[in-house]
Amino acid sequence: MHANLGMFYIVAGEGEVRLGAERFPIRAGDVIACPAGGWGG
Repeated sequence: MHANLGMFYIVAGEGEVRLGAERFPIRAGDVIACPAGGWGG
């Protein structure tokens, strides 16, 4: 569990973020925000 918001900026390349059973494509220039407390509690 995280006490603070987490932010990630994708500088280069591509990949995927997995959130439970779901997968989301990511690539250079994307920003990902992870809420405090994490996803799902």
